[in-house]
Formats: sequence, structure tokens, C-alpha cells
Amino acid sequence: MRKKLYLFILPFFLFSCPGLNDWRYKLPNDYEMWHINSSNITVGLAGKDNSSLSIYDGGILIGIPPHIIDFGHDEKYVCAKIIPKESQENEYFYYILDTQNRYIYEFSNENDFNEKMEELDIGIKIKNLKESIQTGEIKVEYPKLY
Repeated sequence: MRKKLYLFILPFFLFSCPGLNDWRYKLPNDYEMWHINSSNITVGLAGKDNSSLSIYDGGILIGIPPHIIDFGHDEKYVCAKIIPKESQENEYFYYILDTQNRYIYEFSNENDFNEKMEELDIGIKIKNLKESIQTGEIKVEYPKLY
């Protein structure tokens, strides 16, 4: 009986603990993408101590807000599609982050996003983030648990 109880409680404990599925992915120019909980995936500047991530600097947006669903990057740009947590169905926002100049473009529709990508001559194709991680195209780092 005790063994069955442990087998029931152990998986619940392991998968309900915060931090077990958290990860980070290094990007150019001190930017990182962090998975902080089940739906909070964001891009920002990594702190010098590597324990903080900033998406604002003095009230100015310098990163990509949470809930990234599609993603792509090169040596200079990070591009993403997000679904805001409080959004209506099929409401998305699109971002182009210039990591060298720490400048971000935000769009509320895909056409404007694609036009800016063409204007800036960005050849990035954004892909489904979960699929990219599952296929190993994006190799994330899991924090060490002490």
C-alpha cells in the first residue's frame, strides 16, 4: 500500500514543482530567451549575474514580451509571434528585435511585419517554437538544480 502511495505522489510532486521545465536559449548580443513557466516564454537582456532577464530599460521595451509561439533569429535580429495572455482568439503580435542597436519593432498584423522584414532585408523564417525545440533545431539549456 505504501509503495502505491509513493508511486502516485512522486510524479505529482515532480511535475508540479516550479522550475523543472524551465529553460533558456542564448541569442546574439547578450540576449536570451527564457521559458519561465508553462506559458511564459520571453526574450530579453540577460543580467550580468545570469539570474535576471530584462525586457524593459527605463520604461522602454528592449525585449519581446511573454507568450512567444513562433520564433526565428540570425546574428543580428530576433523575430517572434506572440499571443498575449489576455488576447481575443486569433489576436497575435509580431516583433522584430535588433539586438545590436537594442531596438524593437512591434506589429499588430502579419502584413506590416512582413513588409518591415522585407524593408530591413531580413531573411529569417519564423517557425513554431515548440516544434523547433522538439526537433532539436533549437537546443535549449535547462538550469542546474542544486
